[in-house]
Amino acid sequence: MQACNAHGLHCVPLYDTLGAGAVKYIICHAEISIIFAEKSKISEYLKTLVSFSTVTNDQKLQAENCGLEIYSWDEFLQLSKQSKDRVELPLKLRSDICTIMYRSGTTGEPKGVMITNESILSILCGVNQHLDNMSE
Repeated sequence: MQACNAHGLHCVPLYDTLGAGAVKYIICHAEISIIFAEKSKISEYLKTLVSFSTVTNDQKLQAENCGLEIYSWDEFLQLSKQSKDRVELPLKLRSDICTIMYRSGTTGEPKGVMITNESILSILCGVNQHLDNMSE
């Protein structure tokens, strides 16, 4: 999440427990174009996919036929090393969105909750204060 944040991207976690229909809805609703996933979680709604496991040549061909770019985690890490362009990180504000968390839609579709950088900082400060007050 912090790497996405540093580049001005929003992290949107997807949970199996919401069900396949909800995951499809979230991908479309949040306009997700890249997902980091296990091999068994590959979906047809994306433009780029990064798999935490190896990617077979057959999977690469299938991805190309669907207009999808697919990378293994190791291949993805190499992309930045191959780039000659220096990436300038955008200035982040406390009011910027850090992540969008979807909760189950018990009365319909899942609902997205936008969580700002300030909210995350507040949680971290509270945890830090709590830890400081604990006796070891």
